Amino acid sequence: MIFFKSRHPEYSFDDIRSFTDEEVVAAAKEWASDKFFLETVAAYFSAGKPSFLQPFLKKKVVKYLITLLKSVDSVASFQKNIISDLVIAEIKKRTVKSIHYSGFENLNPNDRYIFLSNHRDIVCDAAFFEDGMLKHGLKTTEIAFGSNLLVNKSVEKLIRSNKGCIFYRGLDLRKQYEEYSRFSAYIGKLMNDNQSLWLAHRPGRSKDASHETNPTVLKMIYLAGRSRGVSFPEYMNFCQIVPVAVSYERDPAVPLMAKALVFEERDGKYEKSRDEDLQHIISGVTGYKGEIHIAVGTPIDFTPFGKNAEAAALEIDRFIHTQFVPGAFHYIAYDRMFHTDRFSCMYTDDDETEFDSLYSRYEPMIYKKILLQYANPVVSKIKIEEIRK
Repeated sequence: MIFFKSRHPEYSFDDIRSFTDEEVVAAAKEWASDKFFLETVAAYFSAGKPSFLQPFLKKKVVKYLITLLKSVDSVASFQKNIISDLVIAEIKKRTVKSIHYSGFENLNPNDRYIFLSNHRDIVCDAAFFEDGMLKHGLKTTEIAFGSNLLVNKSVEKLIRSNKGCIFYRGLDLRKQYEEYSRFSAYIGKLMNDNQSLWLAHRPGRSKDASHETNPTVLKMIYLAGRSRGVSFPEYMNFCQIVPVAVSYERDPAVPLMAKALVFEERDGKYEKSRDEDLQHIISGVTGYKGEIHIAVGTPIDFTPFGKNAEAAALEIDRFIHTQFVPGAFHYIAYDRMFHTDRFSCMYTDDDETEFDSLYSRYEPMIYKKILLQYANPVVSKIKIEEIRK
């Protein structure tokens, strides 16, 4: 039964919605004849292999990829055969020790949700989550991407083919509010269409890895409900907000984030370079992540929070901080940042040697921010445990 209908039929979603089956089939055919696209993918798959084998491997990959692309007949087949079984499988093989999923078994395969997730990696956070959905026999979600990632038309086409929808950012105050309203209406449409959505719990990524939910995201979701006079708890319960905690044993983005934090602290603000998001994407896709844990919660009951989006945000944080699984590097960073041996039993001398081999070469200010990023999830976890006592 449709609970909500938008009062804004004039909204057009053509520039932000994900692609239809027909549009994905057309895009796949274009990629099958796009030499640059094919060679770029082939280069990734053949990287690391002996140089004398690479020409042969590239040709083999290109041939196989063309066959796969020409067989795409829907969004579902593109996601499974190209994204999950080919691309994500290769990323896991090269950069992941293991992935542990929890909570997916509690989701209703016939229902839809808004998954609010902590966010560190531009591509892999949602990619591994969606792969988990497929592995558990669940429908994949739409994935919200910031417009800053639309570096060119090819990237936009790839995002929207993989059920990506676009949220426009960096607008002036009035236009940004209008975009909040439009995207909220789009979310309402997804809910009525029984389609789930993956959404970061804050605009952009958490540079310091504090993983704190921004209440503005909840208020943005609610705008569509407010326009109909529906109360905050009632509308948010209708949307079924589910928190998600993503944990990486190793975070490839840490050095890049650390540099941004240093510049931000020194200059009072930080302006991204033109190709910075692309650098982060490449770092996340190619960098080693070790063990990954993805924990999915159950829909949050917003009734106790009334109109208080801030209190609701803290409840989402509670789940993320509790379910985050720190690795040896997190505990090493905590002990070094606070000059303690509190968690020395959680890592070995070899772990410390590896940590130093990766990060000791950075200048002191950047190294300090690297420690901060790895230590913060442990700090948050300790705070939750102390509150519970």
